[in-house]
Amino acid sequence: MSTDLNDIDDPFSVPPVPAWWKGFPIFLLFLPITLLFLVLGLLIGLIFIPIFPKISLEWKDFASSICNKFLLIALRMPVTMIVDDPKSMDAKLFVAPHTCLFEALVLLAKLGHYRPVTAAFTRNIPIFGHFTHSLNPIYVHRGNGPGGLVDGLVKSLNEGTYRHLIFPEGTYTNGTRLIQFKSGAFVAGHPVVPVAFTFPDYVPYWNREESSMGVQIYRVLSRWYTPVTIRFMTMYHPNDEEKANPKLYAENVRRLLSEATGRPLSKYEIKDSPNYRKDTQSKKS
Repeated sequence: MSTDLNDIDDPFSVPPVPAWWKGFPIFLLFLPITLLFLVLGLLIGLIFIPIFPKISLEWKDFASSICNKFLLIALRMPVTMIVDDPKSMDAKLFVAPHTCLFEALVLLAKLGHYRPVTAAFTRNIPIFGHFTHSLNPIYVHRGNGPGGLVDGLVKSLNEGTYRHLIFPEGTYTNGTRLIQFKSGAFVAGHPVVPVAFTFPDYVPYWNREESSMGVQIYRVLSRWYTPVTIRFMTMYHPNDEEKANPKLYAENVRRLLSEATGRPLSKYEIKDSPNYRKDTQSKKS
């Protein structure tokens, strides 16, 4: 009797993937379109990156949205967007469970500009790291205490200028379960909009011990398409107890997302993640 992966608390395993050569004809067939829209997206980015700090928020939104829409076309990643409450789109803090690099592109395409909280290693990723750095992110350094990060996030939220995006697990998962959330996103006590991603056909989960970024991108580009649904839920306003206890606030939002998505809660946390191991090992070496 087979066991569904969703029945097991195993948020970091990579499901079996087809041999690389099976998708190679699809990769070649779409390569001209892929390159065309990749170049268009990168060109727009290269035009706006030098002036990005000086332009208005409206122009930041436009540049972020159009650039990443071209990149999603290059990836053949059609997006279905569900908005539970239009007022939620004006929020300053969005939190979303995380499986892969591409979710950030989807949010930029649909929300416009936001200030991300991202792992420090992204600065070293070719091209992608340059674009991410232009968004003026708050960088997370694995193994360091949270004080500087939390203080920077609270200050930025209180200024109220930009939207902020946080993936509260602090790592990627395979989308079968919701691992424990870190509390940093919830320390400020600001309302949050939970965001749920659903990949109905193929979850492009990136386990960095299992594959490189190039392999992960190839797996997406060797498919006909990779649809994704993004749901912006109703804004969650913390009560006084949650404001005083960020861990409780984080856990209640995690449970809300679990109920909305049908994904069970996991006992695991970021330190159990293969991506965390890879980051900390490379830092020691």
